[in-house]
Amino acid sequence: MGEAYTTEFIKDNIENFKSFFTELNKERFIVKELAPYIYELTPIKETSVDKVIGLMALNHGNEVGGLFVLLEFLSLLDKGLVNLPGKVVIGLGSVESAKLGKRFFEKDLNRCYGDVVGEGKDFQRAKVIMEAFKECHMSLDLHQTQTPSAQPFFPMTFNTKTFELIRAIDPQASIIPQKPYDQKGKGVPFSHYLVNRGCTAVTVELGTMGLDYKQIYYGVQLILKLLNYNLGKEPEEFRGSFFPKRGPVFPPGPDAWLRSDLGNFSEIKKGEVIGDYDGGKKWMAQESGFLAFPKAIRGLKRTQANENEPIYILLDRDPDYLKNRE
Repeated sequence: MGEAYTTEFIKDNIENFKSFFTELNKERFIVKELAPYIYELTPIKETSVDKVIGLMALNHGNEVGGLFVLLEFLSLLDKGLVNLPGKVVIGLGSVESAKLGKRFFEKDLNRCYGDVVGEGKDFQRAKVIMEAFKECHMSLDLHQTQTPSAQPFFPMTFNTKTFELIRAIDPQASIIPQKPYDQKGKGVPFSHYLVNRGCTAVTVELGTMGLDYKQIYYGVQLILKLLNYNLGKEPEEFRGSFFPKRGPVFPPGPDAWLRSDLGNFSEIKKGEVIGDYDGGKKWMAQESGFLAFPKAIRGLKRTQANENEPIYILLDRDPDYLKNRE
């Protein structure tokens, strides 16, 4: 369970993020402001690594965990406890909506990247971010889930470089493979946009939205391991799990809700009562598997846009996923 916080607290910490770069030790780093709340840090000490790392948080304004991961990482830098192997671009996405406690303004910022034309604050911010991160070779985008999560996980479009990066930063990762996004005239998530530009980019869902110190610790560890990977450290053997999508599950009727104890990676069995619909009728699971991205959990705000939209995605755990790809 995350700690409670106010929008004023988030505003203050967004400004703390900004002020860090004005107060940073100029004897150790060259600081360049690429755009509002996006900075480039270059160590003055000569390094042999020319690959640029990108770190991003607040692509969704209400997923504040990533902000505090970056603040903790910056604190380690400030204290001299971490050395940068090369240039790093560090940025915040939907800053103005975060200050209001909103996910976005008119359009999901994390669907505004790529070859898409649009107007409004979200599209304008996406253009600025794309320009700022265009030189990145590797990137980590920090997110949180809107509904409870039993563990952190990585949704990813599978390719060898992306998998190697995930293996390097968390060899026990839970990975949900995804199909590539069609970029023709459509907005795509930040990491997908970067991958299509040749960057090795991953998104991590740290856990449930909120201020959670375990998530902050985990996120900082991911960044530190990313820095080591950039220095050439070999990834460990992968001991995690792949959860390929079996398919979307639609509600059995109107006013459908999942049980309050369910969330991402909850395991369900065929025939189990997983919720109710239409005034109290029992909702029975038609198949066994694991839940992902549930959109209507009893007691929480519904995130399902309409009743023609899937209410959750059913996952399998596939221990032979990598072998089957060979």
